[in-house]
Amino acid sequence: VDLAPDALWVQRAGLSVMLMLGVMLGFMVGGGAAFIKEMLNTSVRRREDLEETLRAPMVGLIPRIAGLNKGVAGRLGGGPRGVERRQGGRELVTLNMTKTRQAEAFRTLRTNLLFAQEFDPVRLLVVTSAVPGEGKTTTAANLAVTYAQQGLKVLLVDCDLRKPRVDQVFQLPRKPGLNELAMGEATGREAIRAFEPVKNLWVLPAGAIPEAPSELVGGQRMRRLLGLLTERFDAVILDTPPLAGGADAAILGAQADGVLLVVRAASTHRDMVDAARRQLHSVGARLLGAVMNDPSGEVPRYGHYYEYGYYGDEES
Repeated sequence: VDLAPDALWVQRAGLSVMLMLGVMLGFMVGGGAAFIKEMLNTSVRRREDLEETLRAPMVGLIPRIAGLNKGVAGRLGGGPRGVERRQGGRELVTLNMTKTRQAEAFRTLRTNLLFAQEFDPVRLLVVTSAVPGEGKTTTAANLAVTYAQQGLKVLLVDCDLRKPRVDQVFQLPRKPGLNELAMGEATGREAIRAFEPVKNLWVLPAGAIPEAPSELVGGQRMRRLLGLLTERFDAVILDTPPLAGGADAAILGAQADGVLLVVRAASTHRDMVDAARRQLHSVGARLLGAVMNDPSGEVPRYGHYYEYGYYGDEES
């Protein structure tokens, strides 16, 4: 067996070739990891995710409120344009920060709902969410303000008899409220309070928390009360508990003209949204659409919508 002859020359890989191979390998590993992470992430982050899972349109997108509200609390008068004398809680951006994109988003939501009601009016509206912490109370409160600013006679009712927050948002006493009014322990003049900063807006707080909220909201007294309130006001907005927290929202949704579901972007999972849809469908509730709450800025921006602002308003 002859030995192999010595090589006449040796070709070594150059630095550029090694760098190119390293970059290609990095792209392959990074792309594969991103693809796996995308497949495992089941949260709702885009309009398409929400509408595909819910099988209903997205009627509103609310950008981050916390960033602009930070530092606004306690500022009375003066300050930059778009920030006004604060009345009620910091969540009421449609009242305290009217020239901001957050307030404009709630006005757009109101317009979308009013146009959707052109042929089938919604006078009794339920606002709920799939799970807690998605911004349903903030949405219901600002929506009620925008309805009243449109000239409608509006009543906001706190039907979350488990963890009520409407009284905190509007800085009103919680008692007497819905519980006392439904049980005949208080009159409408005592329980229903006019919110003075906004014309045509009244608020009915939750009142005392009952031992069995589902039985109260599903009873005949509540049905009669909602019927009377619907006759007296142009629009009655019910802030209800999350669908995952009990049957209250589903019971009221079956009695209402429509249901609005609030979903928090990049937080609510698709299976939770689907479960909420099934629960509403099972009781025959009419789902008008969904509002995507985007407090963390997760939803992709399209164009320069968020930076449009007002003409001549540098602060906005």
